[in-house]
Amino acid sequence: MQLIKSLDFESGIENYLAIDDLSDGIYFIDAQTDEQSYRTKFVVSR
Repeated sequence: MQLIKSLDFESGIENYLAIDDLSDGIYFIDAQTDEQSYRTKFVVSR
């Protein structure tokens, strides 16, 4: 796996991830809080 983007989001508010600069493909998002970590997959297909 290759790191494409690294972002810091503010806790307690809605945050958005711009994907308009990503090529078609399968991507994973890894997110961490102080208590938990999450991983989800999404597909970019135009």
